[in-house]
Amino acid sequence: MPNHSKVPKYEKIAVDLENDLLNQKYSYGQQLPSETKLMEMYDVSRITARKALTDLENRGLIYKIQGKGCFASVSRKRQSLLQIHSYTQEILNAGMIPSRKILASRIRPTSPEETAILELPAESKVFHLERLVFADRQVLCKTCAILPYRLFPQIEHFDFQSLSLYDIMEKEYQVKIHHIALDLSPVCADRALAAQMLLQEHTPLIFTDSLSTTKAGNKEIPVELSYSYYNTDVIKYSVDKYN
Repeated sequence: MPNHSKVPKYEKIAVDLENDLLNQKYSYGQQLPSETKLMEMYDVSRITARKALTDLENRGLIYKIQGKGCFASVSRKRQSLLQIHSYTQEILNAGMIPSRKILASRIRPTSPEETAILELPAESKVFHLERLVFADRQVLCKTCAILPYRLFPQIEHFDFQSLSLYDIMEKEYQVKIHHIALDLSPVCADRALAAQMLLQEHTPLIFTDSLSTTKAGNKEIPVELSYSYYNTDVIKYSVDKYN
């Protein structure tokens, strides 16, 4: 049967191998199929097989050792930034074990900025929760969540060292996150943040600033303001785009 696909054969091979790498079929340093093996698997020429491997090497997904072959250089789990889920689910999806450490948990008055963003009456209160989130005992992120206390009364009594915040919001308060507006930017850990996250000073991180809303009828209601610092050496984040 003739092949009407417009995708070059080397791209098909590269995509398949990239998916295998990101899904941890090959662990860091593990050897990939040789050019000869790829020629047999895909019924292609050596030039095509070599071009696929070169494409992966140019993108830093593999490395070559002269006379030995190609080896995986991807060691981080992969997670989509386009999905709404808790840190717990995010870590479980990556095949890792979640844990947490509480840094701060209190009820406090809102700041003027929080009052405006969360659309609260003046002199409102918020629940302020700061945690370190671990994946396989590595610090994934430091996160701060700020919730309108009037929507979540008595929430401070839950054990957020062992429980998922989103699970409590949904199961105990019937508040389901409908939309998250997320801004992100690259930062480097200063001395204080590095010490908190058990990292070296100047470690590259991703800082996220987000506002989560729930839906009531046709209205979006702000329910969480969140700030997080992510260590991307633990989980790799990606955005998939489709035409």
